[in-house]
Amino acid sequence: MKEITMFVENLENYSEWLMLEYKHSALLWENIVFTNVKDKQMKNFLSELGDVNHESITQMNNKKLIVLDPKAEKQLSSSDFNNADGIVVGGILGYDKPKGRTKKLITDKSDKKTAGIRNLGKRQMPIDIAVFVAKMIYMGEKIENVELTDQLEIKFDDEYSVVLPYAYPVVNNKVLVTPGLVEYLRHKD
Repeated sequence: MKEITMFVENLENYSEWLMLEYKHSALLWENIVFTNVKDKQMKNFLSELGDVNHESITQMNNKKLIVLDPKAEKQLSSSDFNNADGIVVGGILGYDKPKGRTKKLITDKSDKKTAGIRNLGKRQMPIDIAVFVAKMIYMGEKIENVELTDQLEIKFDDEYSVVLPYAYPVVNNKVLVTPGLVEYLRHKD
């Protein structure tokens, strides 16, 4: 199987939540590069996880890339990896209602001759979960066979819970959640 590089195009400021998702992404995809990293604290953290580049992926036009964009017309399939050097996930923390930032900040600025634009379905996913689903497809799984939730409710006690309006995969009858996220949310004021 051809080795594919995962590029995570950072488009956020440093936060603990973001670093949890980036750390999980690096555990899921061994050959990972974090691009558009300008913040020194973030660079120091990410350099422990993979390669870090201050340039945006949109400035690196010498690679054949698959850009994952929820607004893309075509879904990602295993065959898309045959002619690709890498795949790009937007390092963007989501909102309740998607704002199309991947299209504006990555897709529209990518070289249309070398970039294939694909989606992972219609549901919004956390960064690390997009990496997980992309890896499943890279390994030969069909996207329709990856079971995903519509949202995730995390209950802390009888009165307090938080609903995350994102898709999470179900693996062996358990929802795969970013390691450390539940604890982070529990201690968040």
